[in-house]
Amino acid sequence: MDVRALDVDFYCSGGLKWLLGGTGVAFMYARPELLPTLRPRASGWFAHREQFRFDPWTLELHDDARRLEAGTPPLMPVYAQLGGLEIIEEIGVPAIRRETMALTEDLIEGARERGLRPKVARDAAERSGIVMLPHAEPHAVVKRLSDAGIITDARPGYVRVSPYFYNVPDDHRALLELLTP
Repeated sequence: MDVRALDVDFYCSGGLKWLLGGTGVAFMYARPELLPTLRPRASGWFAHREQFRFDPWTLELHDDARRLEAGTPPLMPVYAQLGGLEIIEEIGVPAIRRETMALTEDLIEGARERGLRPKVARDAAERSGIVMLPHAEPHAVVKRLSDAGIITDARPGYVRVSPYFYNVPDDHRALLELLTP
């Protein structure tokens, strides 16, 4: 994400799922020239310029983005996130996107061949790696798929499938066999 090209003041994202991280990690960009003017209403001790002074009466914020820090970072999720980012950097976002979209199109095609009407953007260029497959009992299907080692999620009237670069087309075939009679 190129925050300068987007010309945004703030940008937030989480590390869960697409960035191969777990829960507890989020990223926030703030335009550097705005930082001196930002004074958080709620803050944590990592935002304090002299955090180990433990002075409850004086809050002197860092001059840089650390002034937006909350409390102690969740270190185990942070290290897991760093590992996920290493994988992404090694493979490269363009290669991950190409493979993910090829897998997504494969799943959509397979679902349509079985008579399903996947809920996806009409134009393939506008799709993400999320395919919504209609089903009358999505929770029951998600449980059955989980028992077979296939992780999906339920949404009202749909089974949500998220192909990603580490999947293979055979994963979709196994999923579709369990999803449709």
